[in-house]
Amino acid sequence: MKVDSIAAWRRFPARSRARVIAPAILAGMLVLASAWTSYRTAGAHAPGIATADVDLVVRAAPAADGAIVSELAAGAEMELTGDASGDYVEVATGGLAGWVDVNAIRAGQIQTATANVLTEITDAPGVDGRLLMVVPAGETVILTGAAVDRYLAASYDGTGGWLLAANLAP
Repeated sequence: MKVDSIAAWRRFPARSRARVIAPAILAGMLVLASAWTSYRTAGAHAPGIATADVDLVVRAAPAADGAIVSELAAGAEMELTGDASGDYVEVATGGLAGWVDVNAIRAGQIQTATANVLTEITDAPGVDGRLLMVVPAGETVILTGAAVDRYLAASYDGTGGWLLAANLAP
């Protein structure tokens, strides 16, 4: 600022200066929040696409006795949502969401991995996720196709959530 500008600034009452400064600070915070959100989601991957290996039913719940919400013919494509429970993965198809048996999906669409260390499954990707369960080293998890940053969506022993990719054997 020029000297005369500084003198003029000092003539403003403190309350007026706050009215000028506060919006600038808020705008700066919004820019930083937007940049952080862009950074956090930059590592997100689109959900996986799976193909029905056989004619199958889409259920309202992840269980063999779950209500049937739709039926799919062999070869039908569906989007994996990233949620899993036991041997079931959640899918979206034709505007509907539901659960299918992982064994009814073409080989190679659903992957498994082995935990190489004690691994936490949390309810959200990142360090702020709430602990849901712990996977012992050497146990196999079902990977459901979704990934955010360094975290993968997975299911183990009926619990679906997120785990750190580095904790899985290559």
